Amino acid sequence: MIDIAPTDERDGLPSASSMERIALCPGSVNASRGLAEIKTPEMQAMGESGDRIHLWLEAPGFIDLVDEERERAEEIASQRNALIAEQGFMGGKEMAEQRLWLTEKGKRRYSARLDYNITLGKRSLVVEYKSGYGDQTESARNLQLRSQAVVLEWNQQAKNKSDEIVVAVIQPLVSSKPDVAVYTSSDIASARSQIRRFLDASEQPDAPRVPGKKQCQFCNAKLKCPEAQKVVGSLDTEALIGVTPEQLSVLLDRCDVAAGIIDATRAQAKALLAINPDAIPNWKLGKPGNMRVVPEPFKLYEALYANELIDKDSFIKSCKVGIGDLEKTIYAYLKAADRKKTKTEIDEALAAFPDLIVKKPKQPSIERI
Repeated sequence: MIDIAPTDERDGLPSASSMERIALCPGSVNASRGLAEIKTPEMQAMGESGDRIHLWLEAPGFIDLVDEERERAEEIASQRNALIAEQGFMGGKEMAEQRLWLTEKGKRRYSARLDYNITLGKRSLVVEYKSGYGDQTESARNLQLRSQAVVLEWNQQAKNKSDEIVVAVIQPLVSSKPDVAVYTSSDIASARSQIRRFLDASEQPDAPRVPGKKQCQFCNAKLKCPEAQKVVGSLDTEALIGVTPEQLSVLLDRCDVAAGIIDATRAQAKALLAINPDAIPNWKLGKPGNMRVVPEPFKLYEALYANELIDKDSFIKSCKVGIGDLEKTIYAYLKAADRKKTKTEIDEALAAFPDLIVKKPKQPSIERI
């Protein structure tokens, strides 16, 4: 687990990215104030990759990206540019990576960092980039986007306030098209009142803490939160005997919270033991293992064939083609041949071979409604 000091940019105050957590758990603001941001090494790596992609989108060519990051960045830019044209914002005033504050009576209530926004006349477009796979609330109900729309309109001069703000999430690993919603002036006024209620509730000394999968996921207080800890302790396998569907619904909610706390606890313990092997009584790091990989399959085939250990058909049968790896290979090949295509175009091209690229059914997962 990596502890990261809170960024000065937010000054420890609420932000648009945390608005859904605040709405679901008002007490999380007080509970997490002053605590270091906790990230697993995987989360840290994904965050750093996302930062590089954002920087490239702000200033293409300013930073070098690995092929996978560049492909993702170019797809985001392609979707964004298409959205600008579709929504009629060509020639508008653009801003990127801009942090805005909503300040009332000299008090800063919250901030929002806008990945990209463009204004033309009395209309504005706000775009949020998501470079990973994480689940996102649809744009029409997304409180991060709603908060961004509110703070953008709040900072516009009175005579130039937008009558309409279009908000969108671009997440190329999840969708080939942006998820779009539109806010009118009256929508913005209603949204502002809603966000005020969320913030007012969070500022109360006794603001309630309400554990849940979404609100606990990125909360810095989850390992110290008594309410979250109670959820873990309340899970009793014996209680599953004769459980009703209604009781099972409650238990599933508790499982989501518990799973996040368990994962964070294990990650923090692993990081601590890596620094000091004797830090945790009765626990140690296991020995690292090795995983065999084949970095150059064709060279391996040649060596096996030369030693009469395999023929071509048998070797091909042993190879598994990952669709994601295939898409990356096609992308690189076409780019090298100066025939570059977007991820969406490659997906459409692969769809032309339904007999060769087949879809196999997967067992359904259970999802919260």
